[in-house]
Formats: sequence, C-alpha cells, structure tokens
Amino acid sequence: MGNNVEILGVRIDSVYTREAVATALRLAAADRGSYIVTPNAEIVMASLKHPGLKQALAFADLSVGDGVGVLWASRFLGRPLPEKVNGIDLMLELLKEAGKRSLRVYLIGAREEVVAAAAKRISTDMGVNVVGYHHGYFGSDDEADILLSIRESSPHIIFVGMGSPRQELWMHKCVGRIPRGVMMGVGGSLDVISGAKPRAPRTVQQLGLEWLYRLIREPWRARRMTALPRFVLAVVMAKLRGI
Repeated sequence: MGNNVEILGVRIDSVYTREAVATALRLAAADRGSYIVTPNAEIVMASLKHPGLKQALAFADLSVGDGVGVLWASRFLGRPLPEKVNGIDLMLELLKEAGKRSLRVYLIGAREEVVAAAAKRISTDMGVNVVGYHHGYFGSDDEADILLSIRESSPHIIFVGMGSPRQELWMHKCVGRIPRGVMMGVGGSLDVISGAKPRAPRTVQQLGLEWLYRLIREPWRARRMTALPRFVLAVVMAKLRGI
C-alpha cells in the first residue's frame, strides 16, 4: 500500500474498511500467496522487543489499524488514520463478499470444537464455501500436512486465528509455500463467530471500549492490558523526540 503511517516503527496502511475489503479481495484473486495483519497497541508494543514479529508485520501485504489505541496514536502523531479497522469486522465483511462471490475459505485456529463450530456457522448461516479447517494447537510435525491441505483445497481466503505473535510469524513463514490466496490474522475471532465467546454490545464497540468489556469478562487479561499505558507513554515520547 502506498499511503500509510508509521507508529513506533510499525507500518499501518491508511485505509477505510471498504478499501481494506477491496484490497483483500484483489489479493484473494491474485496468482500468489499474501497476508494481512491487524496491529493493535498490544501487538505494536510486542514488536519493539520481538524482531521476528516486527519483520512479519513489515512484510505484510496489508496492515490495518485495529483498536482505538492505534487510531488515537495516529491522530496524536499528526498522521491520522481515516478510521479504526477492527479485525473481526474486516473478517465479517470478507465473509459476506465470499458468500456473494463464491469464494473458497479455509480456517486455522482455536480449539478443534471451536473451529468446527465456526466453520459450520460460516457455511450454514453465511452461505460461504468452507473448503477446510484445522485447529490452532498443532506442532511443526503437522505443518506440512496443513499446507498440503491448503494447496489441495485452493482457498481464496485463509483466516488464521492463532493469536499474536504466533499467527503473524506463521503467515510470514508460510506465505511462500502457499501458491495463491490471502491469509489474514484474526486472533480470537473464531471464538466469537463460533459462539464460544460473546462480542461486546454494539454501543460498547462504538465507544471504543471493547477492551474493557473483554477485561471485565476475562480478568486474566489484566496483565496483558498493561501494554496500553506503556503504548501511550511510548507514543508521547516518540512525539517529543520528533520521531
């Protein structure tokens, strides 16, 4: 993407959701493998200490800002993104288009029963051709079989929900072994789509407080949430240093 901003060394493409959907569909139709990342504040902070993650983010074909933290940072730094592009919203829009355009979809991630339920719901409720799926708890010995399954089923879109940084590292490592189709890191979206976990109410989403909703429902996230104030401080320091 030509138009982008940089937040703490991580490229974020300056796109509206509709533009991200259009770009993803072009990648899905291309005769090569590609992948999409959705950095939020936590992922950006993790990349500062994880060179492999930073590289995986840098080489993505599309990088969209997921979360109010990244949106705030872009505005604070004077390079505002047009809007927040939530990963799950982008995924849902792509699934709608997949149903309309008869695109093939493959799912990787979550527990076996969760990804199976997500595949069933996507196929039944959204009319999408799910050509395969695999749980996310696999080891290196299983990787070749998964990639073979992907190549044989030739999906247009591969949703990878293994959490960060594992999903970004896996997509970056495997993109050259997938001849066509676009991969997209979707974190815990398969849990939501399957019905295993609820999504925040629409009002909470509009207020940008999905992170608080998740924290209340899953208090164990509290340690991970310390990335948010560290992110704010890092962005403020970056502006003061004129980075």
